[in-house]
Amino acid sequence: MRWNKHIDKISNKAKKRLSAMIPLKLRLRRKSLEIMYQAFVKPIIDYCSVIWGGSYDSDITKLEQIQVDALHLITGPTERSNVAKLYEECPKMQVRERIDISTNIMIFKIVNRVSLEYLSYCLPDANAQNYN
Repeated sequence: MRWNKHIDKISNKAKKRLSAMIPLKLRLRRKSLEIMYQAFVKPIIDYCSVIWGGSYDSDITKLEQIQVDALHLITGPTERSNVAKLYEECPKMQVRERIDISTNIMIFKIVNRVSLEYLSYCLPDANAQNYN
């Protein structure tokens, strides 16, 4: 199963919201732009990432590029700036890192029966014998 069409929709929606912030770049402080990104763009990218997060790297790269574009918008450097320097100046986790963390949290919740009960049936029983 591929998630590329879904990720394309997410990407387009996040790009639209980010482009709405461009005219505000010269009028708002950096902190305000950062808060706007956190409130309006990042949730679009992160929503249900536990489900589609195992997608191909090429799909995740599309979403990562949106975050890099947001870092450019927030920090104000030219487009040819080093991405690593952007992450140093405005520390944010990369999209893949956020996906991995949210997936690990969900698995922890399922294993410890803190999540919805039916999700525990999705994981193999740790006490079961090896499958023959």
